[in-house]
Amino acid sequence: MHAAPGLNSSQVRLRGHENSSAPLTGANGRVTIEMTCTHRKVHFNMQIAQNSVVAFHYTLTNDAGEVLDSSEGREPLTYLHGAGNIIPGLEKELEGHQSGDKLQVTVSPEEGYGETQPALVQEVPRDAFQGVENVEPGMQFQAQTQGGPLMVTVTNVEGDTVTVDGNHPLAGQKLNFDVEIAEVREASSEEVEHGHVHGEGGHQH
Repeated sequence: MHAAPGLNSSQVRLRGHENSSAPLTGANGRVTIEMTCTHRKVHFNMQIAQNSVVAFHYTLTNDAGEVLDSSEGREPLTYLHGAGNIIPGLEKELEGHQSGDKLQVTVSPEEGYGETQPALVQEVPRDAFQGVENVEPGMQFQAQTQGGPLMVTVTNVEGDTVTVDGNHPLAGQKLNFDVEIAEVREASSEEVEHGHVHGEGGHQH
């Protein structure tokens, strides 16, 4: 006999008399089945809501159709819904969906990585990169600003002058996501308290 979905065959037993030779059928001639589950409680068809832990696969493209990022060949991205772990435009569109759902989401710059801020593009002297022998376009450094640490990308090197850009590489771009929800579960109290997912796909403490 086959086990119910989500249960191992060892978790389904036929209930009869203690004597193994006793019949397993009841008065109506049917087999009485008792199912026990020793695993943690699983919520089927649970919808994404505040404090859900969500795992999803995605492919991110720009308006030219170029693939910017993808989870293909990797574990799904896991996050705590409502904790600001992912960009707001995508998080908002995932609300209410459940495991197995597939959807396409377009996120504007305002709800993605923001518009490009010209003030974050600056020229700095080459000697500001002490200890770095070769500074080349594409390299990233963490700069200390009045607002705190800021990741900057080198965009140009000309003589002793280096141009850096503090905008996110995807700032100012419309983002197109193809998403498939892999799993939705309730977050633990520790995950809610810490504001991120623990264990597989999350933070390790």
